[in-house]
Amino acid sequence: MYPDNIYIQHADEMKQMDNNPELEGIQEADMSVAFDLFDQKHNLEHNDLLRAQYLHWRAVETGAHNLLTMKYKKILIKNGFDVDF
Repeated sequence: MYPDNIYIQHADEMKQMDNNPELEGIQEADMSVAFDLFDQKHNLEHNDLLRAQYLHWRAVETGAHNLLTMKYKKILIKNGFDVDF
């Protein structure tokens, strides 16, 4: 779907980023926190398009369509991607 997306290429690591061991008592990090942790670990700049692509891909993979907010849907549509839900 998005072959050059670094988050998708490292999907297993991104899933681990959802588990936030730094915050005691919190088992899952917000996706934006997971993205920030991944970016920081890999010295990447914030990129909303890549984040939107990953969330769209993950929503399709898991069926959890609520992952893709209106903000990210608009980013994908603006960049010529078809968001079918």
